[in-house]
Amino acid sequence: ISSSARLQSTGELAMGLDEQLVQRIKAGSRSIPQLPAQAASSPGTALAIIDERKSSFFSGMPELMSDISAVIFQIIGRLSGRASCSGNTWSFDELTGTLEIRFVGEMPNFLNPAARPWNGLSVKKVVIADCVTSIGDYAFSYFPDLTAVSVPDSVKRIGSYAFFYCTGLNRVDLCGGVEAIGKWAFGFCGSLAEMRIVNGVKKIGDYAFNNCTALRSVSISGTVENIGKWAFSCCGISDLKILNGVKKIGSYAFCGCTGLVNVYIPDSVSKIGRLAFYGCSGLRAVRVPNGVETKYAFSPRAGEKTGRGAALPH
Repeated sequence: ISSSARLQSTGELAMGLDEQLVQRIKAGSRSIPQLPAQAASSPGTALAIIDERKSSFFSGMPELMSDISAVIFQIIGRLSGRASCSGNTWSFDELTGTLEIRFVGEMPNFLNPAARPWNGLSVKKVVIADCVTSIGDYAFSYFPDLTAVSVPDSVKRIGSYAFFYCTGLNRVDLCGGVEAIGKWAFGFCGSLAEMRIVNGVKKIGDYAFNNCTALRSVSISGTVENIGKWAFSCCGISDLKILNGVKKIGSYAFCGCTGLVNVYIPDSVSKIGRLAFYGCSGLRAVRVPNGVETKYAFSPRAGEKTGRGAALPH
């Protein structure tokens, strides 16, 4: 079986290339009779060992030379912390808990977490290749052991519920390519402490960071046209920077952020939605440009019933 044929296998056989190569090398190599025991449970570990000892493993084995480039390509991706865009659409290393995503173009959107092929795995780290252009709906939601994710420049859209209820997620690095963050994308990520919405992002979806209770510092780039309703409600924000260029702040966007003390609304904002800052009991100073439509942004109309938070979606 040629390396090119194996590299075209489906995501469900993502580690097939590794396993077959390991077996062929073990069967054909006499200089090293056996791989270490941990290699049997982790093809990724086996390949790293092969890389370290490749001169002895491949000595006198010309029939394996056609596979070397494929092996090294995968090893480099692992050692650098980035997934390659070659081969299968995804793979998982049980030893490290690393899920590598290698879709070329858009990831599929999933109707729910159970619909994704990697559901049920114990994911601790997600590595997204720079050939991926969107992160699908529900792609990584409900992974409590996931602690950090870096989104490459190639990604334009983060789907709805993409990282929803990743309760251990404490760091998200957005590169400059992201233009839209979907609804509930990071909702209920209770360990996330800081979020910088970088230049290029145009839309922050409804409920995008709702109930991120540890979130203290938020900086929103001036390229953002719309901060969705309930986007940052019930967060622990004490340091909020909304840069000039932002046009609209949605209803209930920062509702219930009791840690907010000072709010500076830039001149670019033309509309602040209803009750956008309602329940921010710690507010002491607010600057709003003249002429901005506020729609009772800071307090409800007399006698009107208003909510103080958002319910967990079904």
